[in-house]
Amino acid sequence: MAEDNKNPLKNLDLYSVPLSQSKNGDYLASRELLKGASNLLAKGELLPKELAAWVSQGLAKLAMGENANSAFNLSRPRGMPGLSEEMEELMAEHIRSSKAGLHKAINSDGSGQGVYAEAAASFGISANSAEKYYKKHIDRILMQEQIMQEIIDENNEG
Repeated sequence: MAEDNKNPLKNLDLYSVPLSQSKNGDYLASRELLKGASNLLAKGELLPKELAAWVSQGLAKLAMGENANSAFNLSRPRGMPGLSEEMEELMAEHIRSSKAGLHKAINSDGSGQGVYAEAAASFGISANSAEKYYKKHIDRILMQEQIMQEIIDENNEG
């Protein structure tokens, strides 16, 4: 008993961080909360208040007809969050400066792959996304290159 009073972790709520993460849309935290609640209930133990409230809200949603994934936020978000314009432009500039061909497939001689496939591997995006970003930003890139060339030409003349 005396040891319990000296333990600084005795009253630590192990569920407050995952509860906060779950409320912010973290499906992995939600899954861990359900596992924790299940383990406590299987042992015949009471759930901490915050965890009990979270489980109760999820069960109420189930009773109202929501599916479990929605009620307890168990689904992985679909798709990838959008990239910033700056990141898209950097990828497009990388593609523009590459010596690889503007295609997605591996070269027929096996010597390499198209620049979209290279960008996909480098940036962790799909080859289709790489192509989309390139096409979206190429006009601006070409305009900047033209302006830079005009400045260089003016400086060389003067």
